[in-house]
Amino acid sequence: MNAAGKFILLSALVLFFVQPCVSQNVIFHDSLDGSSQGTVSGVNFETGYLGKCANLTDDSSYILYSGSILPSGSGTVEFYWKPPDNIYEIYSYRHITWTDYGQYLPPSGGYLLDNIGWNAAPTGSFSLTLSPISWQNPESETSWIGFSIWDGSKWNWARNVHSNRPTLSATVEDGLIKLTWNSSRPIRIWDPNAWYLITVTWGSSGMHLYVNGVEWANNSHTGTLYRSKSFALGQYPDYWPYGPHTMLGCYDEFKIYDSQIVPSPSDSDPSAPAGFVIYYGTSPGSYTNQIEVGNTDRYELNLPPGRYYIAVAAKTESGFTGPRSNEVAVSVQQQAQVFSVEDDFSSDTGLWEYYGSAYRDTSSGYVVLTENLNNQVGVIWLKQNITTPFTAEFRYYSGGGSGADGLVFMFYKSRDYTPGGGGYLGFTSDASSEVPGYGIEFDSHYQYNSWDPQTKHVALISNSVSNHIRYIPSDKIGDGRWHDVRVVVGTSEVEVYIDGELTLNWTGELDRSYGGIGFSAGTGVLNNWHIIDDVRISVLSGESETIPDSIDDAREQIVSKYNPSFDWKTQTPSKDDVTQAVINAVLQYFTTPDDATRQEIVGDVVQLVILYFTLPD
Repeated sequence: MNAAGKFILLSALVLFFVQPCVSQNVIFHDSLDGSSQGTVSGVNFETGYLGKCANLTDDSSYILYSGSILPSGSGTVEFYWKPPDNIYEIYSYRHITWTDYGQYLPPSGGYLLDNIGWNAAPTGSFSLTLSPISWQNPESETSWIGFSIWDGSKWNWARNVHSNRPTLSATVEDGLIKLTWNSSRPIRIWDPNAWYLITVTWGSSGMHLYVNGVEWANNSHTGTLYRSKSFALGQYPDYWPYGPHTMLGCYDEFKIYDSQIVPSPSDSDPSAPAGFVIYYGTSPGSYTNQIEVGNTDRYELNLPPGRYYIAVAAKTESGFTGPRSNEVAVSVQQQAQVFSVEDDFSSDTGLWEYYGSAYRDTSSGYVVLTENLNNQVGVIWLKQNITTPFTAEFRYYSGGGSGADGLVFMFYKSRDYTPGGGGYLGFTSDASSEVPGYGIEFDSHYQYNSWDPQTKHVALISNSVSNHIRYIPSDKIGDGRWHDVRVVVGTSEVEVYIDGELTLNWTGELDRSYGGIGFSAGTGVLNNWHIIDDVRISVLSGESETIPDSIDDAREQIVSKYNPSFDWKTQTPSKDDVTQAVINAVLQYFTTPDDATRQEIVGDVVQLVILYFTLPD
């Protein structure tokens, strides 16, 4: 389906869910289907909600109508509006057409509907204004939409103020970054992929503003509208003192009713967050990783020691992501290891139990789980049980055969079963049996297994090979190449990195009743070599390295605390290393609200400055 076809299909779906109020008292209807009954300026007619729409593409675009078509006492104006692409970027900076008014700076946003929008207006002047983000303070979460009527002395507003993003907080506990976020008002995102039915009414029941049939705001003011002057979709062309401020976007199906209607509410809200996206990286404002975490208000990140900068944003059902939250900066300290396994299989360390076809290849120095032979199953178990959070690193090879089946890294697993080959991968006896525990599955063959996703994949499985908690398609299985894997299992999170790239992550409750940890693989009517090498498993405690309290310690630790690129265990700091640490420390000082942390940073900066002047040029 081409792009135009997809757009029409999307419009049809929205039409199904968002129906305008059906009434017999429509006194004016401009379908905007390629032309307009009004006077147009700066308008393109494009594929719209129904047929075509009017796309107002410029600050000074408008469609002008005679005020005489408005009802005299009470009435309703209704139209569909689709936000412009990158709406939050567009309104996050001052436009060149906007001007100051004396000492006052121009506002953000623009007019959806207007007949004079400023205080020198006749009584009954009106406007419908939207401010998605503030150009004067783009970091502010405040957005608003409001319908206003001038009564001769003041503007009466039916205004809805909402948030366009959450506020993020972070703490580090036991090596885990614990994130929580909230907002002072409900989060609403203006989604460029969605159409919004905008309805405003005035009259004896006061002023009302509806979005998709849901009342967002009201006001008891009962004054009438000024009809002796034209009005506009967009901003009236006699610009107010701040220059042209038309709200960009597509407008369609413009209607006027001669009474105050109450539209039918939609079953869906395209502005509501359907989930959140976490962004993080090791430099301020530079996010090299992102994680979709669903519709929650908290998340735990289990990351290697270092300095991290993190933000979060709301995401709508269509996939559009709103503005990012405030950035938080946290440091994860190196944890003290209480148990560690390292084995490159060049010799027999006695750490493992071997089952089935598994063996240590003494000439190559690795473990073969299966050869490229049919109907094999091989398992190795670490003799030490592990029931605490851990990090496992290893290399695997799968390939060199006719293409099946795959291998599994198992953890928190019961060993009380007979491993099955083929598609059971040694993880269970057969497809119907369950064995408590988890596995990271690297599955290269799926066609004959009804329980498998129909693609090569990496998955987190639980109790059975048929229970895929989460899976990600991957081509790095059965390709006859070695791959590096890092599995991080936290208190309530699992992350899988392949060749340094975050490939799979999941958050939820983990059952630690069993401590079996090892590797398994199976072949059936097809086969592959499945090989493991260079295994490293680290179990971590919650004890951090001590905070340095002297210049000698600062020489070693404080520099790397604020400058993760410096390794105090192998390097001697230079003045450039210390300078970068000071810069990062100052940035952290101004981004953390915690007074105790800020006081600690001040002490660290003092030591860094003293250290700077003790170093050679």
